[in-house]
Amino acid sequence: MSDKKRSPIRVLIADDEAEVRDAYRQIAEDEPQRCVLIDANADSATVAAKVWAVLRERLPASDSRNETARA
Repeated sequence: MSDKKRSPIRVLIADDEAEVRDAYRQIAEDEPQRCVLIDANADSATVAAKVWAVLRERLPASDSRNETARA
């Protein structure tokens, strides 16, 4: 593990209100390293696959907790 402190992973499911949606879009635009938007209009398996893809991309390869949690 590097000396750099890791930020916690946060998952948020936001209401479909336009103001809330727009606010999170702005956060994602301003801080793309911190916030990823995933369209949840697809079926649950597709959404889950997108979430796992983002997590695998952003977490170190040596962190196998994600694969264990999925098993």
